[in-house]
Amino acid sequence: MKRKHQDGQGQQPTITPIHVAPSIATHSQAQPTPSHTPFAPIQHPASQPPEQPTQNAATTSQFWSSPGMDAFVDWMTNPHNYAKFNNKKTGKKMVAIYDEIANYVSSKQGVAWTREQVKSKIQYCEEKYDSARALTNATGGGGTDETTLCASMLAICPYYDRFDAIYRGSLIKNPLPMRHSKEDIITRPPIIPEALTDSGSRHDTKRARYSKDSEILKILECLESIQQAAQNAQAQDMSMAARYIERERTSNDLLARRQRTQEDMFNRRLQDLLDEKEDFKRQKEDFKKEKEYFMKEKESFMKQRELFQKEVEAFWEQRDALFGQNIAMKTLLETIVVPRIQTK
Repeated sequence: MKRKHQDGQGQQPTITPIHVAPSIATHSQAQPTPSHTPFAPIQHPASQPPEQPTQNAATTSQFWSSPGMDAFVDWMTNPHNYAKFNNKKTGKKMVAIYDEIANYVSSKQGVAWTREQVKSKIQYCEEKYDSARALTNATGGGGTDETTLCASMLAICPYYDRFDAIYRGSLIKNPLPMRHSKEDIITRPPIIPEALTDSGSRHDTKRARYSKDSEILKILECLESIQQAAQNAQAQDMSMAARYIERERTSNDLLARRQRTQEDMFNRRLQDLLDEKEDFKRQKEDFKKEKEYFMKEKESFMKQRELFQKEVEAFWEQRDALFGQNIAMKTLLETIVVPRIQTK
């Protein structure tokens, strides 16, 4: 919102621009940065060039690229987490917050941090953010190269835009100083221009900016809650899909087990029949052997019977012979011996 002012001599009205947080992303000659684009700074006078990266750039780069920093920055730039971090009414001690950050980093990236390491990294990030923001505070309005300023800010704090989106909405951090510039560009939704009140007082302007920043923070919280709800719904869908797959797998296992049981029963029954068949064959062989033995015994008995009959026939023949001899002797006695006895 812009407000017109007229001087006391009746000159043409001029437009007094209202300072807003700069946005480097809208500059036509801005160079690409590695996944982070800070807010474009205001133009600077030629007499005060921005601070160039020092020899500590390598150390700073190693700090921001160290293991666990991605998860750490995600936690610190979460509106809920930052509000909990700065709210003294939550009832949590700082050691509990440090433990929560360490556990989050460990769960996301598998890096173990101590409380002192977490505290040191928080202080270091705040110092680097303040140093990067101090570049925009020290330059004022002018035509200094914004690309050079952007490179300097990124060299100091690569996550400047993410920290600035959170720190600007917090009253704990010192707000950016009020400055006027000839070319103020508003492109990013999170950056709301400072509007003067009817009285034109700077106090009311700051209050309006804080009010709108609070509304932005609420919107971010709503967006995060919606995103969290979507993630929960997706997780629930994945859980339901996993349960469905597990149910299908269990059903297939039961069906396969039932088929295996039926096959096992059929195989056992078939094996029993084969065993019975083998037993029948063995019994048949045994019966055949017994029959052969019986036939041999019968033949032996018949031979013995024939021999006995022959003996009987021989006996009867001997008997008949003896009976004939007996008759002959009797006849001899009657014809010869008895008459001789009678004659004597």
